[in-house]
Amino acid sequence: MIVITPSQMQQFNTDVRTRFAARLTGQLRPDYPELFQILPQGLAQRMVAGKIDYAEERYEIHYQNALTIYLHYCCAIGPSFDLQPEIQAVLDDLSLYPDDIPDLLPDLISDAAWADAAREANRRDWFTSDPARLSDEVAARTCWAMAALAAQQSRPQAPPDEMALNTFIGQSMQMARRHRIVDAAGMTAFAVCQSLLGKDFYLMHAKPWLAPVFNDPAILPTLRGATLAGCVELEWGVEL
Repeated sequence: MIVITPSQMQQFNTDVRTRFAARLTGQLRPDYPELFQILPQGLAQRMVAGKIDYAEERYEIHYQNALTIYLHYCCAIGPSFDLQPEIQAVLDDLSLYPDDIPDLLPDLISDAAWADAAREANRRDWFTSDPARLSDEVAARTCWAMAALAAQQSRPQAPPDEMALNTFIGQSMQMARRHRIVDAAGMTAFAVCQSLLGKDFYLMHAKPWLAPVFNDPAILPTLRGATLAGCVELEWGVEL
């Protein structure tokens, strides 16, 4: 008789989850190019895997077909669509089987609730406040911002090499922290500035707002990230 140890079963479950996340990411990429096609495959897959974990832990949705439907809502409506009160009430309805609920939502949710969820949607909600995922969040938001800028200029934009992106984002975040920038938006703005203006952009005067952001004592260090993000969004017309 074959005996499977708990560690072997855990590894098996991990492998199944990884393969499912990879397959689902491959299905979602062409359907939602503005979200995924500009990202390296590994980063896109980790985003999808994070939402799979969330749906399982928060709503006890476990079947792959139900999780697939849930992820389509995340892409089409917004990654935090479930926080809309009417939608969340249905997802939490104990009289319904959790894996049936995603397929039932179109019949149970009002048009006003869907519109409300879409109105509150923000791409940054693909990520939580988990510090362990901060580098992925900064990487994705930087890719989205650079893709938006390329679209404005009618330039084709291919997904960056993942290893090169990870190295760049890691170094950029480290430098941003030296300037007391620790929030995701500020770090994204820092990375965008490095991409557009050069590694040591904060020492230059390429833009009139750079010197005040980094040198004006009236701007508290704790506000530097938000100030830099606001300047970047206004200067280049991109959303961070």
